[in-house]
Amino acid sequence: MAYRFKRSERVSDGVRRIALEQVERALNDINQPEGNSDTVAHQLRKRFKKLRGLLRLIREAIPDLYHSENAWFRDQARELSKLRDAEAFVEAVERLKPNCQTQSDHDALNHRLEQLREQRDDIANDVVDLEQTLGTLSRDLSDTRKRIQNWNLKKVTQKNVWRGFAKTYERGKTDLTICLKSPTAEHFHEWRKRVKYHWYHIRLLSGAWPRVVKSRAKELKRLGDLLGDDHDLSVLRGWFKQTDDAKAGKRLISERQKNLQQEALSLGERIYAESPEVITERFQRYFKIWRK
Repeated sequence: MAYRFKRSERVSDGVRRIALEQVERALNDINQPEGNSDTVAHQLRKRFKKLRGLLRLIREAIPDLYHSENAWFRDQARELSKLRDAEAFVEAVERLKPNCQTQSDHDALNHRLEQLREQRDDIANDVVDLEQTLGTLSRDLSDTRKRIQNWNLKKVTQKNVWRGFAKTYERGKTDLTICLKSPTAEHFHEWRKRVKYHWYHIRLLSGAWPRVVKSRAKELKRLGDLLGDDHDLSVLRGWFKQTDDAKAGKRLISERQKNLQQEALSLGERIYAESPEVITERFQRYFKIWRK
């Protein structure tokens, strides 16, 4: 099933169903992997982020449950981050290549790429460690499935959904304003997290008017990717400081980040153009008409 509420179900029933579906898919990713270890790790991290986005939407109604389950899914994703991050940094350096203008630039990037690929391959080749991690996670997810079946969601209502939706959107809009005034790596990273949560919430509500809502989700995905690439480059900047080719690497990263941030801010201003009250009321009307 798609990651979204159904037209005829109660919100509380939808929350439980979606959560169970994501856990089942995570178990399937582990037991029937379709790709290499990097792909499996990436898929599992996406499942956990979706679950955290779902819980954040109804956080107001289940504060204790939210804090415990959100922390659990966050920690599981961190366990899998090393392999995916290593691959992401290789991809980030490869995307810098078109910006090279001199042979020294190419040499600097190729030298760093060689180091990053070796690091990635060392992590990927540690099959025993990965298999142990996935085996433990598979058992833990079976327990998580039982917990979800017993989640107390009696207090979850549509009002909680709209308050959660508005709060997440408002925080994203605030972080955009902060980035416009003070474009630091930390501020962009915080904004990216809010953008991701708003993206998940839009997807959960996409059944209300698929063509309209999915177009917004598509632009949010693009914004999240821009901010993700920017974050990877911020981390790489710190690594380049420790190498002989630091000057060339930092210059190329700065040029790339400038373009990414400008595009992200321009797109973000359009996505967050409405007030939290206006966009929440608009989506609430879509949802009400759809379920009428």
